[in-house]
Amino acid sequence: MSDPQTPLYTALCEYAAARPLRFHMPGHKGLPVFDGAVSAEQLDVTELPETGCLYEDAPPFSEANRLFAAAWNAPQAFVLAGGATLGIQAMLRCAFAGQENRRLLCDRGCHKSVYHAMALCDLLPEYLFCDRSGVPPFAETGADFDIKSLDEALSWSGARAVAVTSPTYYGVVRDIEAIAAVAHRHGALLLVDEAHGAHFPFLAGCRSAVSAGADMAVCSLHKTLPALGGAALLTAAGDVNGDEVRRALAFFGSSSPSFLIAASADAARARMETSREALAALVRRLDRLRAALVQQGVFVPLTAPLAAGGKTDPLRLTVCTAPAGLSGVEAAKRFAAKGICCEMSDRENVVFILSAADTAETVAALEAALLSTARELLPAAPLPPSGGSTACRPLTACSPREAWMAASEAVAVAEAEGRVCAETVGRYPPGIPLIAPGEIVTAEILAALRADPAAYPQRLCVLHSVP
Repeated sequence: MSDPQTPLYTALCEYAAARPLRFHMPGHKGLPVFDGAVSAEQLDVTELPETGCLYEDAPPFSEANRLFAAAWNAPQAFVLAGGATLGIQAMLRCAFAGQENRRLLCDRGCHKSVYHAMALCDLLPEYLFCDRSGVPPFAETGADFDIKSLDEALSWSGARAVAVTSPTYYGVVRDIEAIAAVAHRHGALLLVDEAHGAHFPFLAGCRSAVSAGADMAVCSLHKTLPALGGAALLTAAGDVNGDEVRRALAFFGSSSPSFLIAASADAARARMETSREALAALVRRLDRLRAALVQQGVFVPLTAPLAAGGKTDPLRLTVCTAPAGLSGVEAAKRFAAKGICCEMSDRENVVFILSAADTAETVAALEAALLSTARELLPAAPLPPSGGSTACRPLTACSPREAWMAASEAVAVAEAEGRVCAETVGRYPPGIPLIAPGEIVTAEILAALRADPAAYPQRLCVLHSVP
């Protein structure tokens, strides 16, 4: 029964009491983050002489950052308590501070926080689109970027920096080393949103973005590590001005950052240093689960290598249920009824996050739920196409900042065609905009919105007039 005096707290308590198997973030999966020697309340302090300041290069934060840098094989690291969003804002500001060139060549599949940071920093985006041919049917995300197309885009755009996402929400891993080489050949910086790749430094065959050649990258530690929500990390190459990074973090971040969140990041890194063998065993179990799905032939797991290039995150399980005639949303409901809570679902896919908190028992339970649900669908007929593309190419009327700062109004979707959008609109999760501030609402955009009314708002914020 919900308590009207504490609705949020009560809802969280009820979810915890139900004890579902959590295949979603945070990576601690509801297990203790600290060792229990001291209560969380006792750790919840702020800037004191003994505890230092999150935004200063002094102990204990400087020591914690040094350990993070070593673990990520990066010259510099900055622990954050304001989520990856804070890191992305600071990263873009540092990349463009003092530059006349405000052009950013941006992965269209970037999280909405990148679009919001572009508005804050008054950047001018050009977009990169990836090949979707090498993923399962109906998949929402593509494989790697065509390096030749990237090279050409940098030639004509003259962009100051390239921003990409790797790994993606669905688990596609881009070739950061190759992308960095092309970007640097054109004198551009490479900025990586690796929010979903915090576990990569602890997995054989994986590496952090900066160790692969990126100039700066941001991890959302809580997504796949045993850290509290909001724990994040910004890593940077040696020629990035660390003082400028700290100044940007202090500018965009809270003046009362949570030391509890930052401490959970520190504890999570230390725990992961001793979890490499357990993670390797978890990868093998997940590989066997994928093989079982392939053998059954009903659901389609996203597996590497992808036909169009790119690898996959060993600990991200993306399952396409559409070939069996079941939407991802309906599949997620069936899994929930069996005590399995996924990270996200869309019209075609279900995504499960596995972390160091998972065991042989939790993976076995996930496999049983997937295989039994698939058997319930036999004989299976594919889900028909939705009729709306989520890979619409934008038509730009003004910059993101101009749109964000202009006068706007909310109108029904049916009345929005031809108007200029004033907000980011997209499914959440994964938070990838279908349309962004400054872009024209086209008939193609409207078709996508109408094709999935449960996932998209049916009112849009649009500009009164183009600035």
